[in-house]
Amino acid sequence: MKNEEETTFLTRLEAGKTTQEKYFDSKRHFGKMYLISNMDIESQELYYFYKERNQIEYAFNIFMNLLEADKSYLRDDKKFEGYTFINFLSLFIYYQLLNRIKRAELNLKYSAQDILLQLSKIKIYVFENGEILSEIPKKVRDIIEAMKINLDLLRIKGES
Repeated sequence: MKNEEETTFLTRLEAGKTTQEKYFDSKRHFGKMYLISNMDIESQELYYFYKERNQIEYAFNIFMNLLEADKSYLRDDKKFEGYTFINFLSLFIYYQLLNRIKRAELNLKYSAQDILLQLSKIKIYVFENGEILSEIPKKVRDIIEAMKINLDLLRIKGES
């Protein structure tokens, strides 16, 4: 943000739309964000409120772009309620995944989409007389171990 503001100011300076004095006066403000509020709270708490707002926007971004839940094409109220509930559960599961990624300290290396892509390589083939788990690549095994995922959850229980 600081670089962008400075570049914009220097472009205006070069075009003759501002002066060098204004540039040097304004330079100390580049890259800083100012929050103005009428709330009677500490600045740190105000900043946390601002960050939480950002998390809400991030959740809506996931809801609309990753889950593609912004278009339902449903005309029945009950079906729309079910559709919305399923999308809410999907968003909840996505955040559970994000939390697991952070706890496993994989968030610097992988995004949630990367993890889902890697885990999609696990296949279970079900036959009449049993099931076979496909070979799991080393990268996927490392993720499973780091995130402490129980592969038994993938298997069908109670059926023989």
